[in-house]
Amino acid sequence: MKLEKIINLPVYTESANYLGKIIDVEFDKDGDLLNYIVKSSNFIKNLFKGSLIINKIQVLSITDKKMIVQDNSLKEKQIVSAPVAR
Repeated sequence: MKLEKIINLPVYTESANYLGKIIDVEFDKDGDLLNYIVKSSNFIKNLFKGSLIINKIQVLSITDKKMIVQDNSLKEKQIVSAPVAR
């Protein structure tokens, strides 16, 4: 699926909890997709600070309408204080 179709895609858990929308993706040095970055919904935002990281192996399905992820796939995005070399 093309990047422009992934951005702003709603993300739900397999138990139908809305997590938020995809705002970015992360690639490894070879250009393979690693993670989806999700801006959390209001409910989740109260539980977590920052964005959620969904690893590609945690994705159960993705269509042009939504992404479904495993219920246990929440992980808080860590803010790095130093620049990361690429």
